Amino acid sequence: MAIESSPFSRVELTGTDAQRFYAQIRDETPNPAAVESLRRGRAMVRKIKEDGTISIPIEKR
Repeated sequence: MAIESSPFSRVELTGTDAQRFYAQIRDETPNPAAVESLRRGRAMVRKIKEDGTISIPIEKR
């Protein structure tokens, strides 16, 4: 595992980490939770653009 970074440069992945990252970004099957989150986020942005406000309900789990 090699993840190199500094405050003044980019992050570099090498070895196994780079292979895993590449496999994740080329995978054609989207994560269902990520797709749902994106859908909700886009709806929130649309609402904010329409009337400048948003209400986020809090649900007890």
